[in-house]
Amino acid sequence: MLHNDDIDTALAYHRAVTANPLLARNELWSMGSFAADLPCDFTLPPKTSLRRTATEVIRDITSRGDAYLYYLISTAVPVQLAYDRDFGGLRDGLDEAITARVAQGISDPRVQAASEALIKTIR
Repeated sequence: MLHNDDIDTALAYHRAVTANPLLARNELWSMGSFAADLPCDFTLPPKTSLRRTATEVIRDITSRGDAYLYYLISTAVPVQLAYDRDFGGLRDGLDEAITARVAQGISDPRVQAASEALIKTIR
């Protein structure tokens, strides 16, 4: 998704994560451990701040292609918000980043709709 900007791949992954709680858990763990918010031993503490993860996600929302944006807003961010409702204290920054990306224009209507839906959810 990062390199080929294939929205169909992002859609398929979203369906898989939505249908499988273990995949959703792994999604949370992989981004959280990559950003050093979560331990690298496949465990998830009951609750912790995902501040570093949120910072990375916000950066990627502003700079990546539409397919990766769709992956973030439809799959990764909802999983992260379910774990850390405050999004590492950056919930407002998330709203601002998505709003700015929508204002720039998104070419795929599915990504546009998903972006607008997430904005409504986080407000």
